[in-house]
Amino acid sequence: MEKILTLTSDFFRGEVPTEGNLALLMEKITFEISQDYLSFIKKFDGGEGIIGEKYLALWNISDVVSTDNYYKKEDYSFYNNYLIFGSNSGIFTYAFNKANGQIEELDLYEDSYKRVMGNSLEELITRLMNEFL
Repeated sequence: MEKILTLTSDFFRGEVPTEGNLALLMEKITFEISQDYLSFIKKFDGGEGIIGEKYLALWNISDVVSTDNYYKKEDYSFYNNYLIFGSNSGIFTYAFNKANGQIEELDLYEDSYKRVMGNSLEELITRLMNEFL
């Protein structure tokens, strides 16, 4: 967690989430998930900022839960395989693959685009920091 805090030191970070919101998120997590993400989201209800030359928005719990509920209600079967938790504030979102817990970059306009970004929040942030536009 310490490395994540260092890598996101310039981030705007949300407040500590409520117990109720944490409970709603935990209901959605019925699969293996990176512990560093859980540690981050329990301390800060989301955050956003520049990572290297990229932008990363880690959504607050309300956005994660409402997005997941929306995709289930609208029966977007593709997204039932994922829990989306962030974006680049552009066309890419970041999601946990429910089958294996990996973090994948998804293009909401192109279902065939998927890119594995790692197995943890730290790996995602490190990868984004080392990429160029």
